Parts: sequence; C-alpha cells; structure tokens
Amino acid sequence: MVWACMPQFDSDPIFCRLLRDDSEFDLPGFFEVELVNFSHSEQVYQTNTAILDTVLYDTNGGAVRITDFAPRYEYVGRMFTPMMLARRIRPETGAPRIRIRLRPARDYGAKPCKTTHGSNHIRYICSDTTLRLTTDASLTHVIEENAFVLDRPLHLILGPDETIPESCEDAFHTHFRATRDYWQSWSRGLSIPFEWQEAVIRAAITLKLCTFEDTGAVVAALTTSIPEAANSGRNWDYRFCWLRDSYFVVQALNRLGTTVTMERYLAYIMNIAAEAGDDELKPLYGISGRSVTDEQIIESLSGYQGMPPVRRGNQAYEQVQHDVYGAVVLAATQFFFDSRLIKSGTLAEFRRLEALGKWAREKYDKPDAGLWEYRGRQRVHTFSSIMCWAACDRLAKIALKLGEDERADYWGNTADEIRTDILERAWDPEQESFTESFGRPEMDASLLTMHDLGFIAADDPRFVSTVECIGRHLLRDKHMFRYIAADDFGEPENAFNICTFWYIDALASIGRKDEARDLFENMLALRNPLGLLSEDIDPQTGALWGNFPPTSSMAGIINAAVRLSRTWEESLETGHAIMTEPSDRRLIIVSNRVAMPKKKGAAAGGLAVGILAALKDQGGMWFGWSGKLTEKSDSQVEVARKDNIEFATIALNESDFEHYYNGYSNRVLWPVCHYFLDFLQYETEDFDAYRRVNSLFGRKLASLLRPDDVIWVHDYHLIPLASELRNAGIDNPIGFFLHVPFPTFEALRAAPGHEYLLRSLCAYDVLGFHTARDLKAFKTCMQEPIVDAKVTESNTIEVSGGSLVADVFPIGVDVGEIQALSAEANKMKSVRRMVKSLDDRQLIIGVDRLDYSKGLHQRFLSYERLLEKYPNTQNNVTLMQIAPPTRVGVRAYDEIRSELEQVSGRINGRFASSDWVPIRYLNKGISRKPLMGFFRNADVGLVTPVRDGMNLVAKEYVVAQDPDDPGMLVLSSLAGAACELTDAVIVNPYDRDSVADGIASAITMSLEERQERHASMLAVLKKNDITAWRTRFVDALLSRRAA
Repeated sequence: MVWACMPQFDSDPIFCRLLRDDSEFDLPGFFEVELVNFSHSEQVYQTNTAILDTVLYDTNGGAVRITDFAPRYEYVGRMFTPMMLARRIRPETGAPRIRIRLRPARDYGAKPCKTTHGSNHIRYICSDTTLRLTTDASLTHVIEENAFVLDRPLHLILGPDETIPESCEDAFHTHFRATRDYWQSWSRGLSIPFEWQEAVIRAAITLKLCTFEDTGAVVAALTTSIPEAANSGRNWDYRFCWLRDSYFVVQALNRLGTTVTMERYLAYIMNIAAEAGDDELKPLYGISGRSVTDEQIIESLSGYQGMPPVRRGNQAYEQVQHDVYGAVVLAATQFFFDSRLIKSGTLAEFRRLEALGKWAREKYDKPDAGLWEYRGRQRVHTFSSIMCWAACDRLAKIALKLGEDERADYWGNTADEIRTDILERAWDPEQESFTESFGRPEMDASLLTMHDLGFIAADDPRFVSTVECIGRHLLRDKHMFRYIAADDFGEPENAFNICTFWYIDALASIGRKDEARDLFENMLALRNPLGLLSEDIDPQTGALWGNFPPTSSMAGIINAAVRLSRTWEESLETGHAIMTEPSDRRLIIVSNRVAMPKKKGAAAGGLAVGILAALKDQGGMWFGWSGKLTEKSDSQVEVARKDNIEFATIALNESDFEHYYNGYSNRVLWPVCHYFLDFLQYETEDFDAYRRVNSLFGRKLASLLRPDDVIWVHDYHLIPLASELRNAGIDNPIGFFLHVPFPTFEALRAAPGHEYLLRSLCAYDVLGFHTARDLKAFKTCMQEPIVDAKVTESNTIEVSGGSLVADVFPIGVDVGEIQALSAEANKMKSVRRMVKSLDDRQLIIGVDRLDYSKGLHQRFLSYERLLEKYPNTQNNVTLMQIAPPTRVGVRAYDEIRSELEQVSGRINGRFASSDWVPIRYLNKGISRKPLMGFFRNADVGLVTPVRDGMNLVAKEYVVAQDPDDPGMLVLSSLAGAACELTDAVIVNPYDRDSVADGIASAITMSLEERQERHASMLAVLKKNDITAWRTRFVDALLSRRAA
C-alpha cells in the first residue's frame, strides 16, 4: 500500500510512498509484503467487489496470495465503514519467505509515526489519528522487519486504537464475508447496460469507493499531485468535491439505479446550497461541506516519480467559476422529479435554489476562470454561460412541477433570453462552430455537452458542425484534448479522458455511432489491469496520468456505455443472447497451445484453425501455453494483441512439459482416446504434472477473467480446468469441447486417473463432442458407478451437486475464407510451379500431422496397392503427402517418421521412372494460402485416418474445390467427418483394396457425378460452418446458464 489518508479522504496520508521518488523507497509511508527472491506478481479484484487479491511469485516456485479490503457493510441498521484496512497473507505454493514492513508516516511523510506495542498489537500515533495493528503474525517479525517462512495464513487488521474482542482470524473472516456479500449484493442491484457490463460494474464500484459515506460527498479523486503530464507542474489536490462534477456523477448514478448513493450525494449538494444562502457558490468544497484548506506546497514529499510539487488544498476554491450554479441546480432537479427518492424536493428548497438562479442570471455573461480553472486569465466562457442558462431552464421546469406557474414563466423567459444571447455571441460563422468564449476563435471540448445539457438539439446543424470542428482541432490519435492553446503552464501535453467520453457521446448523438463505439472500445482497452482509468492519457503511448481514480472518468465510462449499448430486449429477443452476431462479451478460448499471430508460418492444425475462425468472428482472448520452455516453476502471463484477439500465454518448465504434455497427455490420453492401448505408457510423475499444470492454468486464467466472460476450454489436455476455476471462485459459464474421439469405458478405464477425469468433466456447464458415437460413449461412462450420474433423453447429465448438458457439435470451417484463398492461390508462383511439375498427371493429396492415428503407413501401402492393381495409374498419378512433424521426443512419433521415410523410399524405388516419382513426401508444413491452392488443383483428397475426432482437412479440401471441375474426396469411415460428408468416397483405412478401389473410383468419376457429390457436400459444410459451430455451442452454454 502506497497511498491512504486516515481517518478520511482529505486527511494526512499515513501511506504516501506514491508521492516519493523511487530512490526514496525506504522512507516512511507504506505497508508492504516483501517476498524474498521475488519474481513477478498478479493482481485482480474478486468478482464484483472492492476486494483485491495480489499473488506474488518467487524464483523458487513459491507463491503468496495477499487479500486486501476495507470493511463496508450494513450493521445494526446503518452502513458500517470503519477506518480500517484488513489484510490476509496466505501461502499458495512452495515455502515462500516474506518480510512484513509497515511504516506509516505523519505530517505528509515528514517523519514516521511513533509506536508502542502490546502482546498482539502495535499502536501508531499519527497526525490526525492513532492506529492499531492487530495481528496473529509474530510482532517481533513485524517490528524488526525480519524475513520468515510463511507456513500458515496471517491476518493483519489496521484500524482504530480499539481492542478487537475476537481472534484476528475470526475478525478478518467476519469482515471479509460481510464485505464481499455487501459488494456483490450492491452490484446485483445495478441497472447495467447489456454490453460492457464488467467495465460499468467496476466503474460503479469505484464511484462508490469515492463516496464519503458520512456526508454523501463524492470526491474528484482519492489522490493529490499526480501530474497531468510528466514534469508539467500540473499537480493538483483532488480530494474534494467539485460542484460541476455533480451533474455528471448524478447522471451516471441515476442511469445505474443507485438511488441511495445518489440521494446522499444530492443531500450533500442541497446542504451546500442552503449554507450559501444569498452568497456566491464556491467551485469546490470539502467532504464535510465546508471550505477547502488553502493551497500549500508540501516540501516533505518529492512528488510522484520525483515530479514536484506536492500540493495540499486547492487554490481553485478561491476562483470565480460561474458554471457552479447550473451544476447544483441540474443535480438538484433530480430531487423534484424522481419518485424513487424517499424525500422529494419541497417549495422551500426551490426557493433556496432560486437564489442560485439569480446569480446565474447575473453572471452568465461575466468573465470567469472557466471549468478548466485557468489561473492567469478570465473570459466569458461559453460553457459557464450555458450552465447558467441550464440553472434558469431547470428552475422553470421545477416551478412548473410544483405548480408555481408565475415563477415558471419568469425562469423560462430568463432562460430564453440567455440562450438567445449565447447563440449569437458564442457562434463563430467563419468556423461554423461555437467557440470556447464569446468573441474568441479557440475550441473547447466542453461544448460537446451542449446537447446533453438540453441547450441545443443533437440534430441541429450548428451542433453537428461544432462537433466536427472540435474533432478536427482537438482530437489526437483517438483522444480528445480539452483545449490546445497555451495556458498558465504552457501547451497541454496529454488528452483529458472525460473529454474523450464527451466526444463519444456527441458522436453517438449525431448518428456516428460506429465511430463512437470504436473510440469507446479504445478507451476501455487503455484501462489498467484492474479496470481503472486515469484523468489524463498520453495519446502516443497510452500512459495514464493525473489523479487516480477520477470520478469524472468513471462516470464517463458509465454514461458512454449506457448511451452506446444495445438494449437487453434487442439482444435477447431472438434467443441468441450473445453469439448470433459479434458482441462485446468476450469469448475466452483455452487450449493447451496458442497459435500466436505471425506474418508467415506453417499451416495451423485443425483445432487452431477452428479456434482462430471463431475468435475472429467473435473477438476475445486465447489463453494457453506459448510453446516456450523456462527454468522457472511459475511463469508470467504474456499478452499480445492482433485485431480483436488477445493472445495470453505462459511458458512451461521442462519437467512439466515432459510429464504433462509428452507424458500424461500424449502417452496416456491420446492413445486411449484413439484406442491405441498398446502405445499407452504411464508414470506417476506424469499424472501429478497433468494436475499441476491444470492448476497453474486455472490460477493464471482466473486473474484475467471478467464477470461476463464466456469460457470455452478445448481438448483432452485441460479436462480438469473447470474444477480448478471453480475452486478459484470463478462462476462464469464454462464449456468443454473434445476434438478427439471419446473412448468407451472399456478403453477409458485403461487410463490411470480415469475416475478423476470423469468427475472433473462434471464441473463444466456444457460438454461438446464431434459425433453421436462420441456422445454415446460419454453417456455410458457417466452411468458407471464411479460417477453414477443420471442421463436424461434431453442429454442433461444429473450429477451430485448439479447438472450439465452434453451434445454433438460438429466443428466446421470458414467456407468463405477458404473459397477466396483457394481461388487467389492459383495465381501464386509456388502453386503454378507445383501444377506445372505434375506434367498433366492427376494429383492425389494428403495433409496430416505426423501421427499414428492418421494411418499414414496404411495409406502409403494402399497407394502401392493402387499402382499394383491398376497399372494404368503408374506414371499418371502422383501422391503428394504433406506430414509436418509433431510431438518430437515422443518415441512412438519418432518411429513413425522413420517408418514413413522407409516405406515411401521403397515404393518410389520400386515404381519411379526417370521423369516420375510416385510419392512426394514432404515432412514439413505448408503455409495456409498455397495449401488451399494445392487442394484446389488436386484431383483426389485422400483422408484416411484409422481414428479421428473430426478431421478438418477433409472439409477444407471439399470447400477449396472449383465447383465447375471439383476433385473428389476419399474419406475414412473412421473419421468424424464421415458422419456428415456421406457423398465422399467412403473407405476402410485398414483395407488396402478398399482404399485403392476408392482412389480409382475417384480419379475416373465423371464430371457430372463429381459436381453432384461436391454440391451436396458443400451445402452441408455451409450449413455447419465454423460460425454455426461456435454459435450453437456458446448459445447452448448461455442457455444452460440462463436456465
């Protein structure tokens, strides 16, 4: 912890390291847990709460989880928000050694707090309060900052100097459970938009955290003096309540339905208005409602990253800012019109607001410092004038509501007079835009709010041209500056985030919604890993600057999301809640290996092709192993992005790779699923590593998830992942798709740990298989005594503690993409050279990973049988077999490679002539585009696995064909694709004559028959394409959760 003010937001900070240079790390003002041999860390909020989890990792495989929160919950009829911070430090893995360093400061970091201690507590005497640390950790270790092995959970409660009447652990858990339940209950009560729910919930929670519960005040931010730009001197104290922010905050709170928070804030504002009486309002007030401390420079703190000055108090309190009258009346209007509020506005309160209206009428055309609080000049700022108009306009509406017709006429006429004057004096005919101030040419982003304030209609040509003019002048790299003219501190360097949100709102209002959504997505992508946004941003680097977290930016997120989101009705009425069309709800794909984006590369495997197609259509994240090995036992997540897909990867250490991947996954599960039990090899270390890596995946993934993410886990490597995520508290919908065959129980029981696997599958919401025979095998396994599930006719599997759905979801391909690629590939030199080299011979093509399940040995022998049985094929056909290596280091696969090289060499030696080689055997991958060209020019696609889940090569071959002269697919009856592609030439891969006859039939088939069969297969593939696969599966997942 590097920043915390106690006992309230604007008090002396007990933790102030945030405002020190990095070289001053040992000076007082922090509370840290130091992990010896620290490697890296991860941090995430618990779902829909303000409870923060931080995991620290060391270089020896140790990990520590730190849970922090400030208690907040209802207690004995009131909101309980004590001056308290609760922290739990829990060992996760290994034997981590930690050091606890708690050094509160006083007098803005000038000196440490004096301490005394008792048997299980330490007292810290600070400037504005005395704190007590109650803990079950060793006081000696805490006081002397000794390093020690963390072998049990420790609890530390820093709060008032009062005795805690229960054990520290019990006290922590009491506060923790109540606080977690409070936040999650509060979040459930929010009226959130359909889209961007996670961002809105996090913004709402942050607004709530910036509320001073005792008075209802909402501070501008919780910090002081984080500069708006590096070394700019624009360092301000934001720990106060700006009245102009009140309207935007009330607007956001109202849209979310947080009436209690909004009501308390409105009461705070009304109290200020009452206190002001007939006097002018100040621009900002303290959280108590009283005046702000005079601005002072704090010399004891060197500044954020060593950038002074550090300011306490804010000189803007002394400025003249006429927009405050409109801000208060706009916010207070809610009191008179919102029937949800327990207390409605009264006539007496209206009279008090009229005093503000008088000031608004008098001041609307007088110079002021403006909302940007210029310190060296005053002008008649257009925004201030419009806000004065808004005060009079809303007073007229309130008077009408109260039946005060005479006052309604008075304020209505006053508003009309002011509006007419502003429209004339603020308009610049040369630029066709309203400008920053009367008679001046400068642009100001605040004018983007004119329509939202009701001053001018969004479709008024003057507003449209103003938005366009502001965009031309102030927009930089998708970020809006508030102004660009030099002020007291020079030219602004960074954009102002609330202005970007105003621009987003204005664009949407004038019909440029796609642009608005793009800008909004960009802003959300620049939030920090916890979903928070700053006041300012560097448009070049995306670096966040300014006080943190600003309520203006949080309100901006909420207001923009509500404005842009599709309605719930629009999204749900078709029954396809999320997935019928691309949506902003993220699809999270998890697989063993992530195919990172590359400019050029070998063709991806079937699973990778399917996943990439689904993600391109939907957008989201692909999480898994990077393919890299490391010496560390726990690696950090690396994230890359291309288009609308994030690629989040981790490395594995060599031992886990050998035992989890080469071992249990590929020497146990792969042969069992493909019924090759003779290839099964098992070691205890393999199963341990399999569970350990799934646990690692679960921990890493959990830290990246958002509450509305849809998680789709793929293939046999990650069967236990849902159980790991559930154990981590993840309640998102989780589905599992198996890309390989599901074995019968007689085969599955050969796998050590099969009981664990079956029980782990029960943690998913939906399970998907390629074929009906796979589903049947699974349902049979679930009825075995080790699971004893009840299987219904609707494919619902009822298990202890819940149920899941299992069904058939045959994977498809991107038909349009493949057709376009294959047509374009014909122009490629590599494809033309290949076709020319055939010398008019017919081409038979096979493309498979080098794997014993693909039946490559049997295929070569069947091709040899073709040449023997049909002599006329000699020197007239060529088999091109592309077989990139896979699972190098697994003995069975190394043996296959050697075997194929021998048999292809023997066949070529037997039948080759001086100008013809029967088999072109390529032991490497081919890039996707030329491969589609090879498919298009092949007369036969030879797909003869001896066991396969689906086999997308068969589908890709069919789609890549020229419909006018298509090649013919020869397909194994043991491939999953045979269930759909019934018009292929179906063969038995174990029967050489069957395959040879099938090839002969294909190469002699008439054009008419080939066209008819191709058209039939293509129709099936279009119906069951990659989008249909993804849509059906995720819709089933969401429907299951909705039920």
